[in-house]
Amino acid sequence: MLKLKTKYLPESQKLWKRIRTWQKDEGITDLQLASLFELSVRTLKKYDKSARSLKLDKLDNFFERSGCSILFIEP
Repeated sequence: MLKLKTKYLPESQKLWKRIRTWQKDEGITDLQLASLFELSVRTLKKYDKSARSLKLDKLDNFFERSGCSILFIEP
């Protein structure tokens, strides 16, 4: 049986830090950010330690719900 591998984002921790900075600048709570990603607050805290498991589908949820574009990632 063929297993599908999960694709991880390169430099995911850098991206996560950028998202957390945006959250702080916009005055968004952890609960609100979690709803943008369709995640739990506990998972957000996990990403603070290691964002390696941040997947493209969760980023897509964030971009759609927040109104940010992919250009948001670029410094």
